[in-house]
Amino acid sequence: MPVWADDDEWGGFVWRPIMDWPVADVIAIHHRHGVPVNPLYKAGFNRVGCWPCIYAAKEDIRLMAAHDPARIDHIEAFELEIEAERARRNEERPGRYAHKIASFFLDRSARQGSDGVHIRDVVAWSRTSRGGKQLPLLQPPPAGGCMKWGLCGGDEDK
Repeated sequence: MPVWADDDEWGGFVWRPIMDWPVADVIAIHHRHGVPVNPLYKAGFNRVGCWPCIYAAKEDIRLMAAHDPARIDHIEAFELEIEAERARRNEERPGRYAHKIASFFLDRSARQGSDGVHIRDVVAWSRTSRGGKQLPLLQPPPAGGCMKWGLCGGDEDK
């Protein structure tokens, strides 16, 4: 995205002043103004704006399941609730919803018209090695978040 943009929708300008900043500068401005860095970054997460982000990497899903299993339970309950509502609405008007599975996680086949993927299946996939079929002997340590940006250990809380 550009730092400056015209927004035709509402007739104003959009300014993204730190869009091009390196991560080190973003962390430095946090420290300078006493703003703590989101603790999820320190736990190894790369995307923390939504929990989980629909663009979350495999590692972020694995970390979320490990650090916040209640969140997985919440997402699963929400999926089941939405699926029940879809079924009810399809009884009123058959064919209203083509997909039985209510999830914001999609696989390649889902983009081509099949169902999405339940959160428990996504978590199981997140624990696999590359290729999505084999479990690694040892789970690798997080490579993102604090590891990626040099926030682990030290005086990042100051």
